Amino acid sequence: MNRKLLVVFSSFLLFGICIIIYACTDKEIEAESVEFATTRSLDESLKSKYYHILPGTEEWKSLQTGQEMWDSCQLSEEMLKDLSTEELIEACMEFPMAYDFITADTERKGIAFAIEQFNGLTELAGREDAVGKLIEEYGKMDFNGERIGTRVINTSFILSMAYTELLLVNERFLSKMNSEEQDFLQSIAEEKYMMKLEHPDYFGLRSIEHSLVICAELALARGKSLSEEDSDLLHGFVNFYQMWDPTEIERISMLLFE
Repeated sequence: MNRKLLVVFSSFLLFGICIIIYACTDKEIEAESVEFATTRSLDESLKSKYYHILPGTEEWKSLQTGQEMWDSCQLSEEMLKDLSTEELIEACMEFPMAYDFITADTERKGIAFAIEQFNGLTELAGREDAVGKLIEEYGKMDFNGERIGTRVINTSFILSMAYTELLLVNERFLSKMNSEEQDFLQSIAEEKYMMKLEHPDYFGLRSIEHSLVICAELALARGKSLSEEDSDLLHGFVNFYQMWDPTEIERISMLLFE
């Protein structure tokens, strides 16, 4: 069966499940995400090669304002210069304020703010090889049924994946993708989408929406042939998915994978 047809068929089959469980399950997943929103080290003795003050430590608790927290997380100029792109991505994934995007008015604004405020993300966004390597990092994020974390500092798998997905669709990264990288990301995003549909009780509707946002942004960036109405629909979705009626998500899926 054609891969896109398989995606569409599976979407139809499983979206009903997602919508049915949305009222109860997605709220539980969101509550779990909030629990992890204040990113933290696993214990006070944990060390990081990138950050000197870690959430959960007495030093972190002594910080009085959000600005002090952001300031304490900045990478040294030496690190910005010497870290390979792979190491810089690791540092950005371990960034103690990585999940702060969920506290913003919208997630995408939160990510944009982080890129401007955290010098590690600013540096990453400026590197020519960052996009391809960030897509590779995204591709490594697999769910095994038990996984609760991906990093020694940031411990939520769901939020770690969301953070990466939202970085990839930020204009600073999205605008740099060549056609091969767009194809690569499309393939991975479809795989993650199917993974989430297979475990809707774990991921929840918001995480499924993140995968659709990637596919929608790629469709728009690649000039997918769309009617004016459908084009407006996708533009609205990528900007306002957090306020989207969950019963209309299937329409987005049909439009992207037809």
